[in-house]
Amino acid sequence: MLTFLASLIAFSGLFAGIVLAYFTKEEQAPGKPYFKLMRNILLTLILLFFLLFLDWNVVISAVLSIALFVSASIFPKLAHPPLYFLLGAVLFLTSSNYAFFLVEAVLVFLYGLPMGSLWISSRKFRWDLSIVSAFTFFIPFLRLLL
Repeated sequence: MLTFLASLIAFSGLFAGIVLAYFTKEEQAPGKPYFKLMRNILLTLILLFFLLFLDWNVVISAVLSIALFVSASIFPKLAHPPLYFLLGAVLFLTSSNYAFFLVEAVLVFLYGLPMGSLWISSRKFRWDLSIVSAFTFFIPFLRLLL
């Protein structure tokens, strides 16, 4: 149950980013490149720590993470909100190791901040998509509740 609560807090980063975007509308345009950079760096760190959790070689993990960083910069649709299903799966899989789980949960929360801000600034925000993202994020955790 504690992992579900931590995952709920981790997911709330997306809504915290949305709220921050509403209150700082004048900062959205100048901050957009930095939000994109932060989003890509955090996505890279999430993958890096997940691969290290899986006991992959550090060099291979770093190379794959850097490849993801470059890919996310070139193809920004990779960092789209439906990616939250994969983030939920990462949190679920790391829930057996409390240290990795906490690191991943914090990174997912931090990932939500620029993601929510970018989502609002792109004028493509829809509440129905955010609810779908929430549902898909928690699909892996439904197994814990059963």
